[in-house]
Amino acid sequence: AASCSPVSGFGRAKGRRKAFHYFWDSSTYSPFESEDTMKEVIELLVKHVRPFKVGSREYTVVDDCVILEVARDLALPPWKVAGDGLEEGIVPLRYAKNLGALSTWEQARICRSCMLICGCGGLGGAIVHLAARLGFGRLVCVDPDKFVPSNANRQWFYFSFTDGKSKARSVAEFVEDINPLVAVNCMESRVSSDHLKGVDVVIDALDNVPDRVELARFCETRRLPLIHGAVRGWWGQVCTLISEHVRIMSEIYSESRGSGLEEELGVMAPVVSIVASIQVNEAVKIVAGQEPSYVLKLLYIDSEKGDFHVLPLTNVGFEAGGTSCKADI
Repeated sequence: AASCSPVSGFGRAKGRRKAFHYFWDSSTYSPFESEDTMKEVIELLVKHVRPFKVGSREYTVVDDCVILEVARDLALPPWKVAGDGLEEGIVPLRYAKNLGALSTWEQARICRSCMLICGCGGLGGAIVHLAARLGFGRLVCVDPDKFVPSNANRQWFYFSFTDGKSKARSVAEFVEDINPLVAVNCMESRVSSDHLKGVDVVIDALDNVPDRVELARFCETRRLPLIHGAVRGWWGQVCTLISEHVRIMSEIYSESRGSGLEEELGVMAPVVSIVASIQVNEAVKIVAGQEPSYVLKLLYIDSEKGDFHVLPLTNVGFEAGGTSCKADI
């Protein structure tokens, strides 16, 4: 077994990992590699594998430090090395307990995928955290805003030391310590169509209807799956859009425009976590080749009553219980 003590540049600097973290640049890396390169990856990984049992199942696993070392030596991103290993049955130890629910093939697809997270506040921050732990190989985090004290009640990456700092950049920096095998691009701007290049799945964690509709238009044009989520007060909603994005998004919000309730209802942190978790669950299914649960359906969550409702996407512009999920965070 390989030792993961700080060697070859891996270590801690002022409590944070500084020596190696791959910030992905789509302009400098091609997803296509030769069979010889993949063979070389496997030859290097197999020298450091060991058995690891999860219940009655035994896997051949490898530690993060080995993947990072191989990535550095071959000038490959760590997510690519992890995906290649999984394809040959070599499991990054950090993903071993995803298996059973996922196959090694499905985990490899997740490792090789790119997720765009639009908004890095309450929903977006939770989504980034979950996606990084699950192993989504590339994360593009887009948010023009900075953290402020009123974010503290529900935004996972608000701390006293991130107050006043860029949400997108702060979230990206934390991914270093959550999962060093993940590559991150952070964009301190509003979402544009350019951000969708090279993306496999898009997450809507925005805070206003016009931006949501614009994002839906971008995704429809590029034929990308869009997973919508919103929270207000005790209530939340999730919907997965794979076609007719603009029509469906407009239908969802047809009766809630201008309701004026969003500032009065607050945002409950547990509801944020529920909605974010379901959005990431939908993304896992899409990327892994499974059928998502909420296509042409709106999941409406009433956590005050403890009710979950699945509404067909006809006449779903709603004010359930007098409460609109016009915006999330």
